[in-house]
Amino acid sequence: VKIIVFGPSEEVAAHDTEIQAKLKDSMKAGIEVLFCKAYSDEQGVTGILEEAGFKVIYVGTVMSQLLKDGWDSLTF
Repeated sequence: VKIIVFGPSEEVAAHDTEIQAKLKDSMKAGIEVLFCKAYSDEQGVTGILEEAGFKVIYVGTVMSQLLKDGWDSLTF
């Protein structure tokens, strides 16, 4: 399981410590949490997310490869 956060949800996560705590709990449980660097750079929240301990990368190619490899996507 991977959680890939992109779009306006990144801004919410960057400023909401409760959401950050839940994502960190997911990470402790072995779930990889990734944030989209392109969007976070655009919105100026990359530093906040990285300082909070999250992995911020360009996720486009990662998502494409996961789908090619047969991963399912749940979007909400």
